[in-house]
Amino acid sequence: MSAHDNDKFNIRQLAEASSAYHHQMASSAYPEHGEWASFAYPNNGQNIDKSTTLLLYFWPMSDPLPSNLHQAAIQAALNSHWETAIKINKEILKVDPQSIDALNRLAKAYFETGNYTLAKKYYSATLKYDPYNPIAAKNLKILKATKADGKQLLPTTSGKISSSLFLQEPGKTKVVNLLKVAEPQKLSQVYPGMQVNMVVKNRGVTVATLSGGYLGVLPDDVSHHILRLTKGGNKYEIFIKAVKVNGLIVLIKEVFRSKRFHNQPSFLDSSQRGSNIDMLSATKIDDLADEDSDDSEELEEAEI
Repeated sequence: MSAHDNDKFNIRQLAEASSAYHHQMASSAYPEHGEWASFAYPNNGQNIDKSTTLLLYFWPMSDPLPSNLHQAAIQAALNSHWETAIKINKEILKVDPQSIDALNRLAKAYFETGNYTLAKKYYSATLKYDPYNPIAAKNLKILKATKADGKQLLPTTSGKISSSLFLQEPGKTKVVNLLKVAEPQKLSQVYPGMQVNMVVKNRGVTVATLSGGYLGVLPDDVSHHILRLTKGGNKYEIFIKAVKVNGLIVLIKEVFRSKRFHNQPSFLDSSQRGSNIDMLSATKIDDLADEDSDDSEELEEAEI
């Protein structure tokens, strides 16, 4: 089965075809992956290519199964499963050594696990095949410049998110679903707790990474409200609350209120009064269905 055919392969159908015997055998061999490991041992002698088998070994059983390795790599990054992302992207590169997406993903995963030497290696490899790749060029420049300055880089998602960051204050904070969101590759660059920018324009407010990468726009009613308040002197910060493949939720926080609006709260959403965001749900991808800092320390992560 070719890598292309594997992209079309329905892993879940294979899972349903697995026998109890093979399930037991695989679960014993790979207990940390439970039932997912049994997919590597299909019933009736059905064959699977090596990349699919390895994916099934690596994939956490608590997560929905992807349909192919590239999608698996994206999901692993979105869920901050960096060790899994490293393994999957390496398998992709064995089949397609010049895959720009996989090289950038692998560099990003190594950065997140603190291996900056390998992060630089794979960003450099990207530039070997695509000399003008903006993600690799920018991140490699930041890595080299930071080392030269003697500053210590920290993985962007390694630490716990402070609960105070998502504390909602009546009249001062608002949770918003962005519209016209960027493609999944771009969304996988951000994470809960990450500060982003509001780019104020005449007719609306765009949300972007601190390095300028487009993420989405605020709804018109929120945009017009923010525009009026910022023109009057108010100041706001915005943070990523939660991320999924095709959606992004942000928290807008008032950090300064001008004298002009001294007695006027920024937001009047009654559903937010006196409530605190549950930090666990704020970082879970599945919950979405129901619902400027130092640039040298923050890479624009690889396109996933």
